[in-house]
Amino acid sequence: MLLNRIPFSVNSFLINLVEAVIIVLVVLIIPSGFRMGFIIGFALIITILATFIYMYIMSIPLQRMSLGTFLIALGLIVEYRIRLA
Repeated sequence: MLLNRIPFSVNSFLINLVEAVIIVLVVLIIPSGFRMGFIIGFALIITILATFIYMYIMSIPLQRMSLGTFLIALGLIVEYRIRLA
């Protein structure tokens, strides 16, 4: 029963991640303008991809703790980028 929930949990995380990135892009574009919002959003997407590639290369499994810390780190990156803009 638990094994059946794992793919669902990972899939729901990925859906939530895509939704969060879209929302963050929209929120960044509104106050920062299209150019700056796009640059920050692009850097955010590159950061996400680089993190997942690094985790795959280093064989780091996607666990709830690593996903939670990943989301906290993304929030800090977005906050820092907004302060710079």
